[in-house]
Amino acid sequence: MAAGVLVAAGPAVTGNAHRLTRGQRRSVRRAVEQAERTTGVQFCVYLGPTSEDPRSYAEAMFKEAGLHVLPAVLLLVSPEERHVELVTSPEIQGRVSDRICSEAVVEMTGIFATSDIAGGIVAGIQRLQIAVGPGSTDPSAATLPDVIED
Repeated sequence: MAAGVLVAAGPAVTGNAHRLTRGQRRSVRRAVEQAERTTGVQFCVYLGPTSEDPRSYAEAMFKEAGLHVLPAVLLLVSPEERHVELVTSPEIQGRVSDRICSEAVVEMTGIFATSDIAGGIVAGIQRLQIAVGPGSTDPSAATLPDVIED
């Protein structure tokens, strides 16, 4: 992966993996939309398995989606591998530190341990939103999906 991409990782989900319900998906989507509006940063969540090492998979997904050239965050949650990855673009590294990313991962995994996948994702997004701080969205920027489920 290109230098400058920040990745914080940690083991994630305990208990049984569940797909998001319609209500949970709405909660995650609302958190993503709120974070994007207030920060000007693209947030994208992937929930599902990885076909390889979760870190490599997250980095490849980040690059393939073109997020590495935008102010962007990718949150990958893989219940099957019990893993979470957080990837940020070089453009926002000055706005969010390695420490904050690690703290967000720890907060999410603590909530995942109670089998609340959606709650953990929302908490992580909110934590990052606060850390990234206010910004504006480029109106010409491509709109990416908020949540990708396998």
